[in-house]
Amino acid sequence: MGLDVDVKGAIYEGLLEKNAEDVKGGAGQYFTSRPLIKAMVEVIRPKPGETINDPAVGTGGFHLASHDYLEKNYNLDKEQKKFLKLHTFRGKDIVDGVARLCAMNLFLHGIGGEESPIEVGDSLISDPGYRCDISPH
Repeated sequence: MGLDVDVKGAIYEGLLEKNAEDVKGGAGQYFTSRPLIKAMVEVIRPKPGETINDPAVGTGGFHLASHDYLEKNYNLDKEQKKFLKLHTFRGKDIVDGVARLCAMNLFLHGIGGEESPIEVGDSLISDPGYRCDISPH
């Protein structure tokens, strides 16, 4: 019997947080405190059907807090849940290893499909060619 997605995601988030605390530099350079991220999401108040892009996604904290906010504050129908899982989130990080951590973090929280919504690259180099409704930066 496997672990629930929420349990796996919580365990992974805990490991990321512990790593950020233990390592000076490294993980700490891309780990924004979850209470700060949660406060940002509560101020922005995302709505079902909106798209969210984080051009400096790090380990995906803003996406996870937004996902939680949407699930807790709206009674989502089947189509809205599908959109939330597969089409709501996009992100980019310049560090390949960080992008992989984020992709795994989102996957363990039930976000994304067969392809990761996270890209590796420098968000400042060029226009990504798409627009989103919300961005924390």
